[in-house]
Amino acid sequence: MRRKYHANAFHNFFHAVSVMHAAYLIATTPAAFAEAREIFTEYLQTLNVDLDVRNLTGHKFPTGYPSRRTWLHVTVRDAQGRAVFESGAINPNGSITGNDSDADATKWEPHYAQITRPDQVQIYEPILGDRNGVPT
Repeated sequence: MRRKYHANAFHNFFHAVSVMHAAYLIATTPAAFAEAREIFTEYLQTLNVDLDVRNLTGHKFPTGYPSRRTWLHVTVRDAQGRAVFESGAINPNGSITGNDSDADATKWEPHYAQITRPDQVQIYEPILGDRNGVPT
């Protein structure tokens, strides 16, 4: 079954309710109902946020200078203000949570089309390499 999420969370919720209701009405096997319940639960546990990152600096950003980098620090909080999800947090030592290159200089973070775990962080930085493509 193709799963498509809408940017509007209420749209997702009402769609999930209708999917669940339809599954209840037509499900002839426990497996069909279980799949519908899984989709319903996934809708309720998914928050979709579209970010549009634009460069308004007048030059390349970050610049070609290798020590400059930019990352997205995203925190999702519940109604009580408690963090329930965070990506890109700064550690006390100045490193970025989830940034592989902070632990191993030969690694770097890939571009993520979707962040689904706290250890994934979207980082924009130049990665310099030798003629064989090995980071230097």
